[in-house]
Amino acid sequence: MAEASKQAKSTEIPSELTIVQHGKKQFVLWKELHHKLFVTWWLTTEAAQLVKDKKHGDPNWKAKQRYSDFWPKFDQVAEHSKGTPENGTSGLKKHLTSKDCMKTGDRQGNTLVNMMQQFPKRPQTDSDLPVPECNQDNFLRQLVRTLISLNLSFRAIENPAFRTLITMLNPAMALQIPTRGTLYQVMNDMYNQLFQNLLFDHDPTTKLRPALQQLKKTTDWDAESGTIPCLADVIQLVVRELVCNLKIQPDNDALPTTFDESSITDDLASTDTFANTLKKICLIANATNASPQLAARFREYQQENQRKMIQDVRTRWNSTYEMCVRALLLRQAVDSWIQDSSPKYQRLCLLDHDWKQLEYMVGLLQPFS
Repeated sequence: MAEASKQAKSTEIPSELTIVQHGKKQFVLWKELHHKLFVTWWLTTEAAQLVKDKKHGDPNWKAKQRYSDFWPKFDQVAEHSKGTPENGTSGLKKHLTSKDCMKTGDRQGNTLVNMMQQFPKRPQTDSDLPVPECNQDNFLRQLVRTLISLNLSFRAIENPAFRTLITMLNPAMALQIPTRGTLYQVMNDMYNQLFQNLLFDHDPTTKLRPALQQLKKTTDWDAESGTIPCLADVIQLVVRELVCNLKIQPDNDALPTTFDESSITDDLASTDTFANTLKKICLIANATNASPQLAARFREYQQENQRKMIQDVRTRWNSTYEMCVRALLLRQAVDSWIQDSSPKYQRLCLLDHDWKQLEYMVGLLQPFS
């Protein structure tokens, strides 16, 4: 009886403190004016004992650490029987989650997920793919898709920083990060599977549609920066550049039909260069093909397999190479034809070193023929 009387006396609320009613509960109101009296009473409550036993945090009745302008709108109170601290925010939370709140409307709960669900949603696009289940097979396939979409080498998977990032995102995958060789195999498997599905799981119309879409993407080229030149044209341009650097490019763009003897100059016999040797062959070819009579006369110097000289033209494919090959084949006939021609044609005489130069040019141009 004495202990009960002592407990009742210790929890008796001083008359100077204000008691407020909220629903079925009563609360003792804290005011700055009666701070010491309020704290003296509260230290005798069960709530104070829980704080002393470090089972609850200090309610900080003076609220000196709360500097926001928000807090003066709330009163600090202690529950009448046990002294449990209250500050009004729990009531605010209940109000926000209720249907009576005019600002939040019919919000169901106040969790972050529910709040995010209220945000306007953007329309879904083709890039919004569903997230697959996290297992080893899906993990490898997604790594392949990620590296390809970012235009990264498969060597990136073996970069320590990349592996550290994956481990941070999912420590369970730390021992399952593959090598680039494994990714190559996964990529091949993905391609084969896609190819088989496209061929056997779809009707002809469905098969044609993605093929046309892919063709549209791969053929959308810019004529100035994205063309794919013909390999044969590239080789021809290389040969023409080589011929220009050797200064053996012919001057004519069309096949000559006449021959002017004034083109046989004195310097042909005195100058020993690749260009000079090739010019002699060009003049011989043009002279022997200037008329049917001259062509027949040249064939008389050939015992069998009578052929004519090939004329070099700037715009004709491989004409320089073919002219040199034919000249070497008809070397004896060329020498005999020059010896039996007029003195002016003697300037076109080819010496041994001239024929050596022709052989060198044939060997140089042969890989491009």
